[in-house]
Amino acid sequence: MTTKQFTSLDETVHRHVFANGLTMYVLPKQGFHRTYVTLSTPLGSNVTTITTPAGTKTLPAGIAHFLEHKLFDQDGTDVSERFATTGARVNAYTMNNRTTYLFSCTKDLDRNLATLLDFVFHPTFTDAGVAKEIDIITQEINMYQDDANTMIYMGALQNLYHHHPVKTDILGTADSIATITKELLYDVHDVFYHPDNMVLFVTGNIHPDQAIEMVAKHLKDSPASGRHSLVPAPQEPPFVARAHDDKTMDVAMPNAVLGIKLNCTDDVDLMRTELIYSITLDLLFGKSTANHETLLEASLINDSFGIDITIERDYGFVLIGGNTRHPEQLIETMKTMLTKNGLDTDHFRRTKRQIVGSFIQALNSLEYIAHQFTKYHYLDTSLFRILDVAATITAEDVITATACLSDPNTWTSYVIRPKQKDD
Repeated sequence: MTTKQFTSLDETVHRHVFANGLTMYVLPKQGFHRTYVTLSTPLGSNVTTITTPAGTKTLPAGIAHFLEHKLFDQDGTDVSERFATTGARVNAYTMNNRTTYLFSCTKDLDRNLATLLDFVFHPTFTDAGVAKEIDIITQEINMYQDDANTMIYMGALQNLYHHHPVKTDILGTADSIATITKELLYDVHDVFYHPDNMVLFVTGNIHPDQAIEMVAKHLKDSPASGRHSLVPAPQEPPFVARAHDDKTMDVAMPNAVLGIKLNCTDDVDLMRTELIYSITLDLLFGKSTANHETLLEASLINDSFGIDITIERDYGFVLIGGNTRHPEQLIETMKTMLTKNGLDTDHFRRTKRQIVGSFIQALNSLEYIAHQFTKYHYLDTSLFRILDVAATITAEDVITATACLSDPNTWTSYVIRPKQKDD
């Protein structure tokens, strides 16, 4: 076991790598009654191929999410019931770049760890179970077709990207998941769910040696190595695929979003890049800015207005918008604001302090720590670098980011419009 102290935050992270390759982190948090555990793999919806002894296979869209669902089915029984008997809460989620399984408990940590490691590493797939799941997820896909927030998010991404798989829904399509078989699930699981690819994070009022001992006795033998080299995404042009698109849905008010394509590369500090854009966009559209006040006074935005920033190794984007009665005017006004802004240095310093303060407050949340730590682990950095990284950000960094955001070739807009009465 190795230990790393982050003195500025008074946090100590313990790391242990088991013989089968599983990496485990333990973050002791005295004073907490719960223990929070996550187990993650870098298999997400952006993974489109897999390499097996038989060669390279193209994966159907949605298989990462499908596999997440199927792991909870153990011989026809929902594994959630095993957690419920101890009072633990269990869940899972699939993202573009990873899948995570999680539970929290106030007792029986050893038993719950055993259940987690068992159902994630040792699945049982059947033809009948796969067929049943295809029907269930097809219904889920159809349901989300009626969700305006999902449609505007995916519509904006499909406008932004020409080739990158981030433009494909995490659930896949009815046609793509219909091609999934139990054999393919086993192939994908064998590669991406090998302990060598995964990270276990445990935080709460527990001693590291105790947590490591619990996990060690529940790990079963695995092949020596299963690490998978992720295939790079197709080369993506710096400009957007479409400048605008819209859709009519059964909504009470239009919903408009301005998307901005960030041309990130894997040779930069992605945590620093993310912080720079967070500060920059808060300076441009935060609630204390003149721009935000202008949008409010013009009745272009309401409480639904928000900003989403996503920065990954091979892509990045910003989405800005919300419900509005004047979608075109909102989009054009935001575009103008992106190109006509000076930097208030006092506001810059204040905003940076606020973002750092929010981070320190978030460290009181076991959930926040676990999920953000795992996110940055897969980006080859540590969540607890954030204070040191923030200290290096200058006004010049914000000016550079503002210039990047103001390139019209990287802009797209997407609008959800209400159906007319005669539709």
